[in-house]
Amino acid sequence: MNRTQKMFHSLTGLRGLCILMIVIHHMEGYFGAPFSSYLHLPYRWGGVMGNSFFFMLSGFVISYGYREKILQGQTAFGGFIRKRLAKIYPMYLITDLVQACFLVYEQGMILNFRSIMPNVFMITTGWVDDIYPYNVSCWFVSVLFLCYILYYVLCRLSKGHPGRLIYF
Repeated sequence: MNRTQKMFHSLTGLRGLCILMIVIHHMEGYFGAPFSSYLHLPYRWGGVMGNSFFFMLSGFVISYGYREKILQGQTAFGGFIRKRLAKIYPMYLITDLVQACFLVYEQGMILNFRSIMPNVFMITTGWVDDIYPYNVSCWFVSVLFLCYILYYVLCRLSKGHPGRLIYF
């Protein structure tokens, strides 16, 4: 058990590095000139590589921890989603509020109920009336949550045929 815990701490550290790469990638516009020679690779590839590796590592961790429980019916959909929301949503909401305050203070943007609600519900791709969110930097959080939902559904669909999950 100790070996498994160490492995997951290592993966958590790798996921943290991926997030750091994504943050550095998005900060190029703010700090590009002074640090461009030192941070050229994260500025250029941090977003692509950071997102890709983060999703792969998260998928592995979720699959390793939940696959058998979902296949055997030990984990209900509601419980699975509540745990994912409890882990993701508080930080998402904090960044959403910070972004909203920044837009109002720095750019004088007027936010209304119609622009706030898609952000609060993590709808970050303009699926509703072509309203694009102001918190576009957190699109990956909503995609990650959507992947969690799809993973649970695909696990349940492959029940009785565990090899089918690999094809999904």
